[in-house]
Amino acid sequence: MGGNNRLFTYFVVVLSNFAITVHATNTETDTLRLVHLLYRHGDRSPAHSYPGNPVKESDWPQGFGQLTQIGIQQSYFLGNLLRKRYLKTGFMKLSYEASEIYVRSTDKDRTLMTAYSVLAGLYPPNGTQVWNKQLPWQPIPVHTVPLVDDYLLRDDAPCPKFDRLVKEFRKNSKELKEFIFKNQDLIKLIHIKTGMPADPLSLFRVLDPVHCERIHEKDFNLTLADWVKNDTIAGRLLEARNFVSKIRFATPEIARLRADCPDINCPLESFKSLMKDMMPVDIKQECELESNVPTKTVDKSSHLVIGIAVLACLAGVLLITLIAVTVIFRKQDRHVYTYRPLPIDTI
Repeated sequence: MGGNNRLFTYFVVVLSNFAITVHATNTETDTLRLVHLLYRHGDRSPAHSYPGNPVKESDWPQGFGQLTQIGIQQSYFLGNLLRKRYLKTGFMKLSYEASEIYVRSTDKDRTLMTAYSVLAGLYPPNGTQVWNKQLPWQPIPVHTVPLVDDYLLRDDAPCPKFDRLVKEFRKNSKELKEFIFKNQDLIKLIHIKTGMPADPLSLFRVLDPVHCERIHEKDFNLTLADWVKNDTIAGRLLEARNFVSKIRFATPEIARLRADCPDINCPLESFKSLMKDMMPVDIKQECELESNVPTKTVDKSSHLVIGIAVLACLAGVLLITLIAVTVIFRKQDRHVYTYRPLPIDTI
């Protein structure tokens, strides 16, 4: 880097209803060195349903929680957009190079498919990378880890401390009590229509299928419940969802466990300073997983005993198999090579 060139990173972060852009002012002395992109999946089918819903999982082409054709198109378009932007600036090369990009996704179909679709638009094969003239696509790796181990991208990873703090907040929050009082009629309506508990969380849960069904009613010829078609109810459910989402980040201590970010634009160093007290160094320790979730704790001694037992069983099966094979071959040998006296032997 030259003396006046400054390293800066460009982040695009989208988490639930929060979008944060962090950048440095682009001047003639700035040189782009690194790009981080964080984005959610494209359009999808609902992740679940509600009791008595006339729309069934079979009404969705790939079932619940899957990327739709629109979602694939959105993701591919994003890849194209990024390609044009960074080719124009000279930051990105025309052809894919494995050493220049690393992609990480949560371990869900819709997010993995989104990542692959974005990469299809970002890196179409070029020159010697073309392996099929009829298919302008090439495989590019997307990395992931099991959901239970994903504390980087999964915003609902197990966290007993988070659950406890949210429960305490819900119990003592005046704002939540006011919300419940204001929306008693809506909570009662959803309880009557779906049989779900008369709880504000039911509003949050029912919104996902309602929202997706309203968007895709004509796309998939869906038969919606009458109350789902009501624009006023749908609008109030959306407001309820936004309120319930805030509870997950209600206090700095709660937000810290989900790496919540302020809605601001700022230089990278200022961003790092602001987030210093917001982002845990060790999320598992912060969540008290080691002490509160024994089922997630790795017991090496028990794993060793189980491993030895499994190996012993396999060895026993192998031994029995070898003995059986040996006996069979010996019987065959006796049958083939058994001496049968010929008439001349009696002379």
